[in-house]
Amino acid sequence: MDGWLGHRLAVLSDRVRWCCGAEGTAGLLALRALLRRELAEHPVEVAWTHGDFTPGNLLFRSPARPGPPLDDDPPVAESSVTGLVDWADATADGPAVVDRASFALALGGLLEGRSWGEQVVAALRTGALRRPEVGELPLSGALLAWFWHVSGNLEKSRRFARNRHWLREVLVPVLRELAAP
Repeated sequence: MDGWLGHRLAVLSDRVRWCCGAEGTAGLLALRALLRRELAEHPVEVAWTHGDFTPGNLLFRSPARPGPPLDDDPPVAESSVTGLVDWADATADGPAVVDRASFALALGGLLEGRSWGEQVVAALRTGALRRPEVGELPLSGALLAWFWHVSGNLEKSRRFARNRHWLREVLVPVLRELAAP
């Protein structure tokens, strides 16, 4: 559990000035406490975890059809997934729910224009992440996916820590919600 949380908490507190203030620190402490409690109280499937499993990391093969379609042509098969890229955040013993929740949060962004922060705040208020395509995911999964996404972005590039829009839409709302009494 500490391997899933410790380093990532340090990335947030080291790279984002707002996280060092009273509200940010309170949010990080609340995040740590909630995740530790959730992970200790509920079974978590451990597996090879991509860590950034989103539609943008899938490779597809579209069926090719030579020439124009004819009336008697058989129906074209749907596209199929042929690969998965961007394994930079992968871990051999991660919480498997992170991949499902990351995919669900990315779909919410693509299909509805909802930021990861907005979706995780909603999950905090309702107790779960719900997406028609993947069903209901536990709150711990939504928080872990968001946490891995945020810390991974901050670790890859310091520009996220200076991007006011990204901070306002993705990071700060979740930590504020967690810090609220």
